[in-house]
Amino acid sequence: MSSDQGASAPVPSNPGEIDALRDAAAAGGQDGGQKLWRGLLGLAQWYIVDRANENEEPQPHGTVNGNQRMLAIFTDEARAQSHIVEHKVAETPGGKPVVRAITPENTIRMAYALTSQGLTGLNFNPGPKGFAVPLGFAIPVWADIKGIDIQAAARQFGADEFEVMAVHAMASRNPESLKKLLRHAWRLPYWYMLDNPQNPNSPLTAKVQENRVALMLFTSEMQAARAGIATKVAKPDGKVDLIRVGIPEGIKVMREAQAQGITLAIFNVASAGFPLDFSNLDWLASGKD
Repeated sequence: MSSDQGASAPVPSNPGEIDALRDAAAAGGQDGGQKLWRGLLGLAQWYIVDRANENEEPQPHGTVNGNQRMLAIFTDEARAQSHIVEHKVAETPGGKPVVRAITPENTIRMAYALTSQGLTGLNFNPGPKGFAVPLGFAIPVWADIKGIDIQAAARQFGADEFEVMAVHAMASRNPESLKKLLRHAWRLPYWYMLDNPQNPNSPLTAKVQENRVALMLFTSEMQAARAGIATKVAKPDGKVDLIRVGIPEGIKVMREAQAQGITLAIFNVASAGFPLDFSNLDWLASGKD
């Protein structure tokens, strides 16, 4: 097994403790989720299955959860080794896959570097005791543990500011936080949409809860490209056709969608998404708080 250069020695932990925290979080309640994250970030090491040889950039093994690409992370070495055998993780020209110990901080940083390739989250201990989470959920907990501002933590990992703000707003369930987030999106110079390959020059939509159809909007090219990969509209070379619109034009697109019976837009659907109900369009356009 290899480890981060200069990392501290792994601290022995009982895998059952993480499983118990996972079960408590699954039972419901925001407190359970926070305790799980604290337990995860409190570990000295996480483990990944690396398919690169020792002199190459890491090629971490990933999983697909629904249509979301996830980085596979293990909380102990034995689970990572078992995963290689049980799932027959393929060899590469560089050799057999190996388990590498890596600090939580460096794992999160690696994951954010992979968002340009469509990575959207972390899949811990894939299998019966596994759990998948959006990547942005790590930032608020990390900031709390380290006693730093959330935005400072986001910059530390190269995270998208809207992803972090959305996680905070949705987790707090505070309507004012969501309003602040929407206002922030409203002040951007441009929004982005995915071009519909079946109907070029028109925005792609998605089915969401209760079979509602939502217009997909994105706050950056990176967010749109990530969604293009996740929704499989990216071309073989990985490029995604985007539609860039100024805010006034974006409002017009939403009004046209509303006339067709669409009542909702989802920003950044492939990461920590946040909704805009079209009933709020007039309020946003007015500029009032």
